[in-house]
Amino acid sequence: MFAIASGNRLIDQTSPISGQDLRRPSGFTLIEILTVIAAISVMLSMIMLSMGSVGLRKANSLAKETSFLMRTMADEAIMTGRRYGLVVDHGQRSLRPVGLGGGGSGFEPIVWGADMQVVLRSTDLLNDYEGANFSAKQGNQDEQAGSTGPAVVFEPIGTWTSKGNTFVFIYDGQPVKRLTWTAIGRVKIENLVSETG
Repeated sequence: MFAIASGNRLIDQTSPISGQDLRRPSGFTLIEILTVIAAISVMLSMIMLSMGSVGLRKANSLAKETSFLMRTMADEAIMTGRRYGLVVDHGQRSLRPVGLGGGGSGFEPIVWGADMQVVLRSTDLLNDYEGANFSAKQGNQDEQAGSTGPAVVFEPIGTWTSKGNTFVFIYDGQPVKRLTWTAIGRVKIENLVSETG
């Protein structure tokens, strides 16, 4: 028999019929534990999907910003008659606009974070090279990683000259976006991974 003191009375915690202890046993049931594990699994999978799409969103934003900067610099080169260049600066983790032939560029650099990387590549262009529907074949090799000078130069006559023709945006070691351009400034942004991560 088990009794608990309450004030100055003793309360009996046993069944009057069987004599068993009526207190609730401590601990969790198997169903409670499995429910918690299932809930944690669902939350973790949602977090993992979200983190994968973060990289794609960052790379997409960076690719769009780079495309806009390139087109703006090309327009400025035509309007002013000056040459401009875009340098891949791995030390500063940025795409740095420069004015060629003296003077600054007047454009702000595009800085990417520690989890992003931008690589210049030479890519074979397929289909209608100078049309709106050109496409790029995956690959080829990275251009000189340690090379200096502009990756692409915007000429006053409207052409783009470059060491390569593709920027590959890499998030946490995985290529996720590709920005390819032609010599007359046609630009195309493509996913290298699925939208769902």
